[in-house]
Amino acid sequence: MNLSTRVIRQVALLSLLVVIAPMVAFPEQFGTGLGKASLLNIVLELVFYCTALFFLNRTNSLPSLVKAGAICLAYRLSIGILLGLFITLMYSMNIRVSMTLSVFGYLPGLFLHILATPFILRPFFSADTQRSIAKPAGQPMASTAASSGMTSIAVSRDHRPADHSRFMPPNQQSASLPSSPKRPQDESSKNGFDQATHHIGVETSVKVAVLVDNEGLCLSYFTRGDISHEEYAPFALQYFEQLQPSLDRSSMGSPEKIELTLNDHRLFLARSGIFHLLVVADRQGDDLLSIRVTQGLEIAKKYFADRYGDKSPAKPERAYV
Repeated sequence: MNLSTRVIRQVALLSLLVVIAPMVAFPEQFGTGLGKASLLNIVLELVFYCTALFFLNRTNSLPSLVKAGAICLAYRLSIGILLGLFITLMYSMNIRVSMTLSVFGYLPGLFLHILATPFILRPFFSADTQRSIAKPAGQPMASTAASSGMTSIAVSRDHRPADHSRFMPPNQQSASLPSSPKRPQDESSKNGFDQATHHIGVETSVKVAVLVDNEGLCLSYFTRGDISHEEYAPFALQYFEQLQPSLDRSSMGSPEKIELTLNDHRLFLARSGIFHLLVVADRQGDDLLSIRVTQGLEIAKKYFADRYGDKSPAKPERAYV
């Protein structure tokens, strides 16, 4: 589940609104009767939540849908109980009667809570229902951003020669391979490169963070879940190489940082000196992630400068090993 501070604040505010709204009209029933608690109604409510989340989050995983539907049902009962407490305080009603009305009996408020629940909780399930960012072999990932997303590019004054090699994303076979072991989480065991990637990985929306040198050799990585960093490491160079010919024709120099906003993910690419950094994160993550990416790159640069000084090796990945 996506439990970022921004999402929690959003859900809390909307929950307060749907609790207060029925109290404005209570006890007016608008021509409806009183509902009754029954197992059939609960099952139908659960089916509604699963169906709504299926279309909202576009997931085909039945266990994930059932789990999300159960969370929605628990949430709806919670705001019903909260409404019952407010009714007790405002109208001096018996607490058992007010709880029964708010959770099962007062249909205008009940329908409002049921209809609003999947929309309010949708951001919570975004991290569990993200589709894989990898596309079939031969189909550029950048085309997704061009058709349904946004792109921001920071360009520097210096100019670098570009390689015109064709960009190819990982195929689906490589995506099925088991992920490589993760680096140890003990802070004392990390060098500057590991500190850079794990500084970025602290943000819960981050899926992959890979730091490579100018030859595409991996210096450090951070992954969350079963994602393999080896699938994404080549992109850190290839995106810049594919973009450079277009910038050359416009005499705009070389890009230092690229941000792509896709349907379900955000992709950050940055480079400085001999380092290239790639970060894949959920689209609905923290808006300050771009700053954390810049900070991670600065950590790697500082560590490299402190360790090698002016005698920088031509192949930092080999020196690092």
